[in-house]
Amino acid sequence: MNPFKVFTEKELELITNVTKIEDRDYSKAETKIIESYLLEDITFKSTKNGDMDRSMLEYSDILDKLERRLK
Repeated sequence: MNPFKVFTEKELELITNVTKIEDRDYSKAETKIIESYLLEDITFKSTKNGDMDRSMLEYSDILDKLERRLK
């Protein structure tokens, strides 16, 4: 999977805020690592002020696309 062919500019920006990605094909194992970084970032957000919920909404499309490519 090449993230630059799968994700929108906004989605790419969100991903690069969490981890570095390159314009190349990623294996399923590498894709799983990206997904893990995103989930980790979400879980470290505060639930008290709603940051975790906002992050889940922001990353939901990205996580859906990653999940489809991991199947």
